[in-house]
This record gives sequence, C-alpha cells and structure tokens, in this order.
Amino acid sequence: MKFNNKKLSFGIAYVGLIVFCSLIGIQFNIGNFFSNKFSDTTYAIPLYLFLYLSCTLPVDILVGKKLNKAKDNSVKRIIVYNSGFLLFFLSCSYFLLIVFHKKSYLLMILYSILIQIVILMIQGLLPRLIFHTSRSKYKANEIVELKNSPDYLTMNIVRFFFKTQIIVPKIWLQEKRENYLFHIERFILSIRERTNLSVILTSVAVNSLLSCVLFNIIINHYQEPIEQLINFSFLSNLTSFVCILILPKLSQQGILNTDTKMKALNKSYFEENLGIFEQHQDKNITREKVIESIFYPVPSVNSRINNTKKFAVGLPNISRITIFLFSSNLSIIFKGVHGNAGKPENWIFPPSE
Repeated sequence: MKFNNKKLSFGIAYVGLIVFCSLIGIQFNIGNFFSNKFSDTTYAIPLYLFLYLSCTLPVDILVGKKLNKAKDNSVKRIIVYNSGFLLFFLSCSYFLLIVFHKKSYLLMILYSILIQIVILMIQGLLPRLIFHTSRSKYKANEIVELKNSPDYLTMNIVRFFFKTQIIVPKIWLQEKRENYLFHIERFILSIRERTNLSVILTSVAVNSLLSCVLFNIIINHYQEPIEQLINFSFLSNLTSFVCILILPKLSQQGILNTDTKMKALNKSYFEENLGIFEQHQDKNITREKVIESIFYPVPSVNSRINNTKKFAVGLPNISRITIFLFSSNLSIIFKGVHGNAGKPENWIFPPSE
C-alpha cells in the first residue's frame, strides 16, 4: 500500500499516537497513579485534562503548519479551540463522576444522549460566534455563508434546537453561482429525505450503546472516581479507533447513493463540483482500493464518477459524525481522524465530504 497522501499520513500518525498513549495509560493504570497522588477530584481532573490535551497540542501545531495554507494556519486558533475542549471536557467529567458514583446504566444512557444533543446545539450556535456570516433563504432552507472560513472547511448541515441550517464556507462563495447552488441542492436533498437526521440519530444510538459497554467495564474493574474517569477516556479513544475501521464503508455507500441522485440532476455540474471540492482537500483523483476502503469515509473522485451501484444500506458521513459525538466520552480521536489533524474548525464541523 502506498501512503502518498501527506494528510492521510499525518492523520494515521496522529491517531496512532493517541491509541498508543491510551494503551500505555490502561496498561500502567495512569488513572490509579493520579488517584493516589490526588485524592481530591477538584485538582486531579483539571490537571489530567490539561495534560491530556497538551500532549496533542504540539502535534496540532506541527501538522497545521505542514498541511494548511499560510492564511489558514494559526497557532492561536489551535490553542483557543483546545482550551474550549478543555472546558467542555471538564464539564462532562463532573457529570460522569456522578454517573460512576450512582452505578446506574439508565443515568449513563441519559448522560450520553443529552451530552450528544448539547454538542449538536453548540455546533449549531458556533457559526455566528466564530465567523463573519450572512444569512439568506434558498428554497425555504436557511443558508449561512461564512465569509472568513478556512479553505479546508466544507459545506455542512448544523442544527440549533429545531432550526436546520446549511453552512457555506468561503471557497464556495468564490465559485460560479451555478456550481454553488448545485452543491447546496445536495444538502437540501439530505434535509428533505432526512438522510442527515437518520445519520445523527444512528450515531447517537450507537454511541449510547457503546457508552454503556464502557461504563460496565469501568464500574467492574476500577474503584476510585479519578481512576474510573481517566480509564474511561482511554477506553473511549480505543473505541473510537475501532469505529474508524468499521464505519467508513457505510459512509462511502451513503455518499455514493446521494451521488447517483445528484448525477441524475446534472452530471456536468456534479463532476465540476467534485473537482472544486478536491482542489481544497486531498488532491487525489484516484486512490488504491485497499487504502480507500480502510481509511477514507469519502470515495475518490474517480470512484464517485464511475460508480453505477445502488446500495441497500448507506449512511453518508456516519463515521465522522459518530467519532465527533463520541467526544461526549472524552475521546480526542476526532482531532486527528479523517483529515482533521491540524485543522481546528474541522474538529467542530466534521467534513461532509
């Protein structure tokens, strides 16, 4: 297998580092070390989470410098986003400590569902807080144009309570109006057919089930609260890694099913838009089949153009959304997986393609 893609290579190294550190943490029970050193969670948990995120901070900065355009590379933004996740993880930690103390599977399910909903609400709120935006309507759908977004950001669907919005990054505002609107049609289709909603509901359900499995392991193998929380974060990283290997196929099939419908609308614009998208992403028109089937939730340009199959089961982007929402369990795999390494906006708005 040839790893001729710099972004993929950095992503594999990044995820590999997190998995390796998580395995070491479990093997040597770093949670027990923290528990013995700090009996009070008031100090132990913030310190652990600070170190936890700080371990990946140098990698974030290095990879951002290597992969991003100069205008999209910002150490300050990387630090700010990491700080935001530190505060979020800190909030989650104290809820998790209550759940571990009660040893209630029902509470674990409620925690998992509610925090994932909170994550989606935060995602829906952030575009207006971190970007210069303008709003419009197209075919009764709310469009939020991001005037100062990085070039690596993709169009996406976000939700805030019952409001669904399509966010449009700056790169699409610079293209021909026809290409811009045709790409928006893809997301309108996903909203109309409730494909995106199905993916989110499936991700929340899968994550809630996996959370209960991890919860069972934690309460039966570890006794001290600090030890439980730290090992829970390590196990969550390993679980996310397994999802990376299993879910891309479902994601690919879902994307190819949507592609079939978009080709039927206008094959010429469909192919043009793939080229526009790819010039800001991997710049891989084709890939080795083995590499593509394992590491990519989105098929290559050639695979998408040449595909004629209709798949019975497909959930576009389910791998990225599932791993993103698993941050509710303190997993940080989402920072490095599927082209997110060094791209802090992608940590909050996982690439849709």
